[in-house]
Parts: sequence; structure tokens; C-alpha cells
Amino acid sequence: MSAEVTELKTHSSSRDSKTVSHQKDSILQKARCKELQKNLLDFKGKERQLNIIIHGLLSECPSQNTKSNIENLFENHLALQRISVHMTKCYRLPDKPASGIALHKRPKTRTVLISLHNELKIQSVLKSDSKLKGSGICIATDLPPVLNNLRYSLLIKGKSHVKEVMR
Repeated sequence: MSAEVTELKTHSSSRDSKTVSHQKDSILQKARCKELQKNLLDFKGKERQLNIIIHGLLSECPSQNTKSNIENLFENHLALQRISVHMTKCYRLPDKPASGIALHKRPKTRTVLISLHNELKIQSVLKSDSKLKGSGICIATDLPPVLNNLRYSLLIKGKSHVKEVMR
């Protein structure tokens, strides 16, 4: 009987040590996963570092392509000359269906992604963004979705804080 008890104690202690070992491995794997997610987010941020997103750009002439519309925006509205020379990519992003608005009744605006050669050109475009006030066109940096959602939530919190202060 005592041999069986001793055997059960040894079996239970080895099982406990395996459980502790698995828990340590699980903790290490979770830490490694978080580290990899952070690295991926950094990589995506660097990949998008030279991109600009333009929202609300209407096609002035349906026969014009996206690049000529962007050139027109830069030269006529933002007073930036020869920025289009520094564009590496310029295309419209896929349209997301708007809730409650029929697709045929919406104006033909889609988000445009532009990639430029260097950050100086991006900064000059972002600085001249104030000239577009009231036009319905918005220029922003391209961020990964996680950061974009965080930025949006901070914006909403800031607006609610301003409303509370103004009361």
C-alpha cells in the first residue's frame, strides 16, 4: 500500500512539474507573440511612411485619370508645383459601401493613395492641407488600421472633452 502511495505521489509531482513547465512555455510564447505583433506594426508603419491618403476628391472631369486629378489638386488648390514628379504610386482605393446611402446617389469620391519619394515632399503636402478647408477634401498620412483606429478614438475623446469644457 505504501508503495502505491509513493508511486502516486511521484506521478503527481511529475505531472505538477510538467504543468508548471507548460505554463512557463505559454507565458514565453505569449510574450514572443506580442513582440512579433509589435515588430509587424513597426514594419507596416515604415512601409506606409511615404504614403498619403486623400479623402473626398471628386473627379472634375470624368475623362481624366487619377494622377491628373491629383496633379490638378496639388498645382491649383495647394500651390505645390512639380510634386507629381515625385509620385511613385497614385491610385484609388476600393470603395466601401456606405450604410444607408444608395451607391448610385453618392458622389463619385473614393479614397486615393499616393506614395512620394521622400518625407520632405509629404511634409510640404501636409502643411498646405489647411488651404483645403471647406472643400470636403482631407489629406492624411497612411497609418496601419490599428493606429488609425487609435487615432480616431483619441479624436472622439478629444471632441467630447472640448464639449464638456465649453459647458
